[in-house]
Amino acid sequence: MRSRSGRWGVVLLALTLLGARTVLAQAASIPLSDARAAFALAERLAGLDADQLWGRSLYGPTLFVHPESRQVVANARDAEGRLRAQDGLFVGTLDSSVAIANTSVHWAGTDWTMLTWPLPQDRYARGRLLMHESFHRVQPALGIPLASPVTPHLDSAEARRLLRLEWRALREALIHTGAARAAAVADALRFRRERHSRFPEGARAERALELNEGLAEYTGIRLSGWPASIWADRAAVRLESEEREPGVRTFAYAAGAAWALLLDAYDLDWRTRLSAEADLAALLAARLDPKRDGHADVVSLDDRASHYDDALVRADEARRESARRETLARLRRRFVDGPVLRLPLSDAFSYAFGMRGNETLAGEGSILGSASLHDSWGALEVRGGVLLVRDARGVPIEARVSLVDAAAVDWRTLTAPLRTSATATTEAWALTLAPGWVVQDGERAGDRRLRRTP
Repeated sequence: MRSRSGRWGVVLLALTLLGARTVLAQAASIPLSDARAAFALAERLAGLDADQLWGRSLYGPTLFVHPESRQVVANARDAEGRLRAQDGLFVGTLDSSVAIANTSVHWAGTDWTMLTWPLPQDRYARGRLLMHESFHRVQPALGIPLASPVTPHLDSAEARRLLRLEWRALREALIHTGAARAAAVADALRFRRERHSRFPEGARAERALELNEGLAEYTGIRLSGWPASIWADRAAVRLESEEREPGVRTFAYAAGAAWALLLDAYDLDWRTRLSAEADLAALLAARLDPKRDGHADVVSLDDRASHYDDALVRADEARRESARRETLARLRRRFVDGPVLRLPLSDAFSYAFGMRGNETLAGEGSILGSASLHDSWGALEVRGGVLLVRDARGVPIEARVSLVDAAAVDWRTLTAPLRTSATATTEAWALTLAPGWVVQDGERAGDRRLRRTP
């Protein structure tokens, strides 16, 4: 009886595990019917304005990727034949060397719009995301390069204050018309010029990000399926909801879309005059009649700022700056003073990152709160922060993760040449090391580094 009960116990356990694997596999798969419906939605939304927005259709090669299984479902064949046809779509698996994100990507010889599955449940949010990312695929052909410059000045209290004042004025401009709109636009331009005069090194990066992410978000708003009557209102709500936390990159989504929608209100042909060096705000300033800005040369900047509750903004930013100094000190202890694992970055480097928990360490680089990094050495999944060190051109050359919480890692498995991949995991990150790479002691006591074997 004992052996029998033990045998059946094993069988039941095996069946339970099989069922669990089946459930997990189903959870990590993309239903083809749902993917087909999403592709149909993207095609319909792209044709809402008969391709008048950018002079070309935004619907093209698109792939959905499940982040756990890396399953791919696409609406087109790839140039290298890696995907197989199935029920009118094309399926396969994304290479482990490609970071999964909502973006545009060149893979298997084809330029794709890539979206992480599942898509948003709300149909308008889903449509906005589909059109936003579709714009990224076509924007190089429009003369707008894909750009990801850094804007560390937007972590400073004064730059953030002036940005928030610009946003408050933009909100007023979006929800008003006539003279009230013109006055609010003039205020937004004035706060913007003041910020750029104080932080000239950041002006160019701001403009590039607004062209890249701002125009993509503008496209998403215009083609999401929302009626035209609420576009400006939705942009104003976005500015309001994100004003207290305008990140060093996320600011461009809200600000760029707002400036673009205001350009629509004043100049229907502005999109034909875009270039890689364009400034959306400057395009609008050139279109406005300066005589309509009656207070610009008479009222001081502080007086106009008081109109937008500047005292409250200053106090809010002072509190944030105090908390931020403590955060930066903690990050410096983890990623600069403490033991770290150093990972070299090459031309093969690709990454995707979250929008929250990102900071800039002066003189060191940028901290990404969560990220997925891929290079010739393998893959690194981060949920507890990674430091990206950049060269003078702004190109990432090294990644660092903290070893403070890595006491349980058995480094012996990674110090000899590997024939197969190996993994090291902590609560903050997981490293999958490719064959041909090893972990060695670093230059400082406690540090470690990756190196390719001869």
